[in-house]
Amino acid sequence: MKKLFTLLLLVTAGLSASASHLMGGQIHARQIPGTALTYEVTIRLFRDVLGINMSAPQLRVYSGNSTQYTSSMTTLAGSGIVNGFQYPTEWYVYKDTITFAAPGQYRLAYNECCRNAAIVNAGNSQTMFLETNLTVFPNGTFNSSPEFLLDPVGFVPLNQQWLSNPLAFDADGDSLVFRIDTPFANLNANVTNYVFPASAAGGLLNVNSFTGEIRWTPSTVGNYIFSYVVDEYRNGQLIGSVVRDYQYVVMMSSNTPPVPLATSVNGPVISTVNGVTTANFPAGQAGSITLTYTDNNNDSLVMQAFGRHFLPGSSLPANFNFVQLDAQPGVSTTRFVRGTLNWTPSAIANDPANDWTCVFRVSDVTNGIRFFRDETMLIRATTTTSVNNPSLSPLSLYPNPASSGNWNMGFSLNEQANIRVRIADLQGRLLHNDYYGNYPVGQHLIVRQDALPQGLYLVELEANGQVIAKEKLLIK
Repeated sequence: MKKLFTLLLLVTAGLSASASHLMGGQIHARQIPGTALTYEVTIRLFRDVLGINMSAPQLRVYSGNSTQYTSSMTTLAGSGIVNGFQYPTEWYVYKDTITFAAPGQYRLAYNECCRNAAIVNAGNSQTMFLETNLTVFPNGTFNSSPEFLLDPVGFVPLNQQWLSNPLAFDADGDSLVFRIDTPFANLNANVTNYVFPASAAGGLLNVNSFTGEIRWTPSTVGNYIFSYVVDEYRNGQLIGSVVRDYQYVVMMSSNTPPVPLATSVNGPVISTVNGVTTANFPAGQAGSITLTYTDNNNDSLVMQAFGRHFLPGSSLPANFNFVQLDAQPGVSTTRFVRGTLNWTPSAIANDPANDWTCVFRVSDVTNGIRFFRDETMLIRATTTTSVNNPSLSPLSLYPNPASSGNWNMGFSLNEQANIRVRIADLQGRLLHNDYYGNYPVGQHLIVRQDALPQGLYLVELEANGQVIAKEKLLIK
């Protein structure tokens, strides 16, 4: 049902009937094509089935901090069980269409009571508050909020490294930056008594700001909450954010997550810098990546692949298939799964469609407990045709985010090359074009001291006249 916010009354009533045991959710706003101010808003919610049944959510819209409109989201677009775990979890999707009164900055929010009283890193039974910040532009400029291609994985193994990636995607091609934050209980108010989730030594909960991959080695059994935030930048300016709030259950189990065994390629070159795996495809040429996983519990494994080029209507569609390999007497006593990604990038130089993130999700199940491991891979294309390309490694920029005038860039060369560094803003304006001379084979570090204002920038490394690596740099 369409809601026209200029006609809505200000609502100051209290919360609707409590939907206790809420586990999390997020809000997405998609601008309707051909309109300037009309959006389809989706609220996706999760709850454990032990609480009160879910009721239609109230969408709250703020312009700044004061003006509040409330609209009942009566359309249930879908519901179901999440993954079929021992700890049963349901998901619900509600949709509605709204028209904003004018262009501007808006906050779309949902709050409801109550969170699970068993949460160990925050106060008991608090309200859950979800928020999406959205810039509505004047007619002619399109903007939708980022959306998640994957539901949260809520079950985390104790004292084992957990890798997960919600895989945020922005249909407008805006740049996304990821971070972990404290959950909200109300507008501009965090939950009380919040403590950062417990972690084993060297396994602190963290997120890669550019790939969105979460890493965590939890040290204590229990229910934990944290917010996963996606900040959206356009032309170097922050134009919005989406918050996914979720409750994660750390479990002791005899099951262990799947284990990577091998990666092989046909065409692309694989490199890893600071734990981020990158596959560089030759531009315009078909290639494939094959990953093989095994399992210490000898469970049967399932592998899936996700990313924007798997979505319907992709200009550069990717294909993925997997096979389950049983144990072979006399050869192996362990089961395997092997998945292959096939993809052809465009031959256009610096085509943004050639840069995307793929998540390979591998899962198993033992005694009803299913664990997941997400393998995050950046996929790119290089226009370099020489087999002796000096480097196919992505740049290592750190710290990132950085303070203006104080950051470093690392890279490697497998043959000597003349090096140039270019820095541009997201509007394509070249800010720095620095020649460093001839560098030998090996690992190299360049210390930068640039007076850059806050914003997002593109850093390119040029070797022998060709751009061979590029990365985003956030200045805060």
